[in-house]
Order: sequence, then structure tokens, then C-alpha cells
Amino acid sequence: MTQTYLAITIGPIYKTLQMARKTREFWAGSMLFSLLAKQLCLQLLDKGFPKDGFLAPSKQLFGKEIMNVGLYLDRIICAVPANFSFQSFETDIIFPALQTLATEVSEVQTITAEELKSYFNIYAVCKETVTDKPLSEISEHLNVMEVYQKGHSIDTLSPKIKAFMENVNTEYLEEQVSLNENEQERPSPQISNFLERYYEIKDFKGYIRIPSISEISTYELRKC
Repeated sequence: MTQTYLAITIGPIYKTLQMARKTREFWAGSMLFSLLAKQLCLQLLDKGFPKDGFLAPSKQLFGKEIMNVGLYLDRIICAVPANFSFQSFETDIIFPALQTLATEVSEVQTITAEELKSYFNIYAVCKETVTDKPLSEISEHLNVMEVYQKGHSIDTLSPKIKAFMENVNTEYLEEQVSLNENEQERPSPQISNFLERYYEIKDFKGYIRIPSISEISTYELRKC
């Protein structure tokens, strides 16, 4: 029996993570793609794609909250419902997903949906298959697409993406680190809504914050 699948791949993952120099930047870059994939999946479900028709990501992810680590892959493969029109894929699926993502990202760095659209490489294809292992066959097709598709120029948007990755973390301000004579404890640093929504692990000072490499490596020493 022939079944048509919609296959989506997103990028540029390598070029984005190339910009990362700190643990928080790697976390933020990875989370950016995971959240984009999640929003694309939610849009597909909203437009009538059956949950049981998803080969990737696992349908068991739907309904789970992303926390601390990204759960969604950079590829989406799902069975196409009879009423789906590929011609409206960009307006009905991609752009609404980018609008939601832009709202969340802008809690750290102002970026519009139009700018995100020019930054991300979102490639999609509908493919018919009769094999009993459609995931393997379609994944190979996406491999070829990623090799031969020409990506967007990201030079103008890279600084904003980099700023988002740099500023996603809770920062200790100088006046928050030092104690005044009349203070009994330090005030809590300001946590962005984005970080608080997707990260709950506390650092060695008891704040929600992504630790640096040096903080991670000396964690056991602080416990002594």
C-alpha cells in the first residue's frame, strides 16, 4: 500500500553551534532548534496530521514539556492526511511556528518571525513510499536534500542569534554579588522568562542558571 509522507529538515545547526563558546550558548543553540521542531509539529497536529502518523519525532513526545534539554530532532517525518496542500505549507505551517518561536526568543533578544525565516533552512518534501521501512528510505532522501540544497545567507542575522545565545543565562550583577552591611542575604539575580520556562537546574549558589565549564569541573570541590 502506498503512503505519502511529509519530510522536513531544519538547519543550519552546524553553523549555529559554531558560534557557541560557552555552555549556555551550546544549550541555547540546541534549544532553539528543538523548539522550532516542536512548533512545527504542533502546527502539523493542528492542521489535521494524525499523531499516530509521526515516524519522527516519536509521538510519545507530544504533550511533554521541554525542560533542561531539547527533546525534538531536527527532522520531522509524518504521514500526510488526504486534505493536505503542500502549496500552503509555508503560510499554514512554517510561518505560524516561527511567529510563536519569535515571541519566545524575543524575551532574551528581539528577533522577528521574518528574520527567523531568513535565518533558518527549513526544507520539506512529500514522498510516496511502499516500503515497510519508510523511515530509513525517507531519511536517506533528506540526507541528499541537505547536501544539495543551498542555504540562506546568515551573515546579517548571525549577530542576533549570537546575542540570544549569549544572553539567555542568568547573570550575576556586581551589586548582587556583594553584601551590604545591613543585608543578610544576596538578592536573587533576574532570570529571563525563557530560561525559567525551559531550565530548572540550580547552580552552586542556588539560582536557576546554566553553569560554566569551570563551575561544572569544580562542583565536587565545592561540596567538600
